Amino acid sequence: MGRVLIYRHAGLDVPGREDAVPVTVEFHENPTYDTYGLEPAEYPRVFADVGAISPHRLPGDALCLWYPRDADDRRWTHTMGLIALLNLTRNHIFYEGHWRSTGGLGPPPGEWLGDEAPHGFPDEAGTG
Repeated sequence: MGRVLIYRHAGLDVPGREDAVPVTVEFHENPTYDTYGLEPAEYPRVFADVGAISPHRLPGDALCLWYPRDADDRRWTHTMGLIALLNLTRNHIFYEGHWRSTGGLGPPPGEWLGDEAPHGFPDEAGTG
């Protein structure tokens, strides 16, 4: 299993929210979850607003913050630091709230303000 480095933020101020949102970031030395080919330091688990309905959550309710196969300039990397990851988390929580307030699961579905990528990966044969 390995070591886990956990950061807990008492609460991010998110636009449109009255109360700050607690955040937990977990860096796993040997993750038991899929890192989709990324090094563990490049794919931490981020938890915030646990249990909220969202189109961008991973198994275990972690936030789906970026597409793992994107180039480094299109996703968070460990060299950007924790503050950049928390800012990305703040934006994600804001986008989730906007999505829910504009329709959520729909119909019609709510509006997602950030960049989106399809979930899952096409198989290597190109049929997925």
